[in-house]
Amino acid sequence: MNDSTPLTKAPLRLAVIAGALVGVVATAAFFLMAKPFVAPEADSDSAAAGAAAATIPDWAGKWEMPRIPTRLMYDPDNAYLEPDPGRGLDFGPVGGSYLTTIPFKPEFQKEYMDRIALHKQGKATDPVGADCRPYGMPRVMAATPNGPLFMMEPELILIVLGDEVRRIYMDGRPHPTAVEDVVHSFQGHSIGHWEEGTLVIDTVSVFEGNYDQSDARHSDQLHIVERIRQIDAETLENQITVMDEMMFTKPYTVTRHYRRNKVKYPEVVAGNCTPNDQVDMVDGVQVQRLPFE
Repeated sequence: MNDSTPLTKAPLRLAVIAGALVGVVATAAFFLMAKPFVAPEADSDSAAAGAAAATIPDWAGKWEMPRIPTRLMYDPDNAYLEPDPGRGLDFGPVGGSYLTTIPFKPEFQKEYMDRIALHKQGKATDPVGADCRPYGMPRVMAATPNGPLFMMEPELILIVLGDEVRRIYMDGRPHPTAVEDVVHSFQGHSIGHWEEGTLVIDTVSVFEGNYDQSDARHSDQLHIVERIRQIDAETLENQITVMDEMMFTKPYTVTRHYRRNKVKYPEVVAGNCTPNDQVDMVDGVQVQRLPFE
């Protein structure tokens, strides 16, 4: 029996060895036939977003409008300016001054001059002063103490002006047209696109409002097109064209400039109303006490 034991175990050993060889060969064949690892391609949408971001100009930070010697800031180059009883202060009626080139239809020009007559009496109907309402568009871009602060992404641009914020949708969406989707607001609904280095913004659905302290008004049919571009390292230009089929005979264009603030994120003036000792509010009309002491 002892002599036959090795003979009976030999086939078993041979089988184990053969199986091991088969496993080695199979493993080698697997690695020889396997395809080399290739990193997946970058997501096309992500790549496009990165390319779009690379083309956005660097307007980050705050820009400011230069101080001008009149409170009619929306279109100061085209204004009739009476002697200022307020001695340059930034509140109260503007003493009968008014914008001269707004293309009002005759009936709305008469309404405007009727309000100017009230201003000559020391009364003003400007809702920003009388009711503390926001400046709104387009006044906030041309006649506010706060210049724009830009926060820019490929599909959305935020323009912060004091405590008012504009949202410019850059993702190709249209303006709402269905009655249930059209919602008016102080800033309106804005969509934009780039034409080389110029930001073109189209805005509709703005509450009826006014352009400046002279209370030159616009209707809620206002349609605004802005073309904002950088003309040198420290200056932005905004060409603002407003169309109002209800009140205007033709489009009205104003160009304003903003200078870069050296402090990227400075403190800003918040709020649209500041209580003071020079102005009374009577029945929603702003009454300025004259003369100033």
